[in-house]
Amino acid sequence: MAKIISFTTILHEKRKQLGLSLMEYCIADTIHNLSNNPKSPVQGWCYASKDTLAEMLDTTRQTIFTSVKKLIEKGLIKKHEETKYLRTTQKWFNKIIVEDDEMEEEIEEEKEEPEKELKAKIIKYSKDDVEMTELLLGLVKQNYPFVKDKTETQLLRDFEEMNKLHRIDNWEYKQIRYVIEFSQKDSFWKQNIRSVKTLRKQFESLVIKLKGIKERTDREVMFAREDGTAFKKDYGKWVPVDNPKNIVDMDYYKSVAEDNLMTKIEYEKKFAKQIA
Repeated sequence: MAKIISFTTILHEKRKQLGLSLMEYCIADTIHNLSNNPKSPVQGWCYASKDTLAEMLDTTRQTIFTSVKKLIEKGLIKKHEETKYLRTTQKWFNKIIVEDDEMEEEIEEEKEEPEKELKAKIIKYSKDDVEMTELLLGLVKQNYPFVKDKTETQLLRDFEEMNKLHRIDNWEYKQIRYVIEFSQKDSFWKQNIRSVKTLRKQFESLVIKLKGIKERTDREVMFAREDGTAFKKDYGKWVPVDNPKNIVDMDYYKSVAEDNLMTKIEYEKKFAKQIA
């Protein structure tokens, strides 16, 4: 995602007239700039989350929440009731952007954008959607370094598609993560799953494939060559048969990687020779 380079020029006389702190002024200015981005898929509104604004301004989510509430009360920013998106008002424009003290102070109540028109622009996603999308695209990039980076608009669409996979298709993010990781390790699926849209379309097929692998591998038992400890595969990971919930020490886990495990026949042959 493109890095956002932002700065705020503070008109202190105007800030004091409006009764704003430095942070409140910066928040309003940031909302104004983001809502006027000509490439934004949500024209006229700032759709950045409170977490995103807090990260941009190096502050806390609570500070953003409190400041936004005050700015709304002062009539300097407006919140869309359905989407919760933000934008600065005519009052902010008259006081800060135009800098004309003689401009008429009475500001007509702003009319809501037509509901139908705004709904077409709404993009819904969460930080989990961003995390899952970045996981998929990152693994795709590892497999195929020549794949072009997504534009900001394409990323937003991917975030929304990931949100639909969770919100509409009812898949948990833990399940989505597991399927993504599998899709980018499997020789067939990694060639075909290179976007969130395709992931969502093929998700049920991927789950069915994984279910078959689990049912097959869960029946397999392997033995550690070092000490004969019995292991079985549980959702792609080798765990001790006697204690499947046991957290295996990482160094030991490496020693029982798949190439260091032996089948039951190999196990019986080896230990039979030792006894003889």
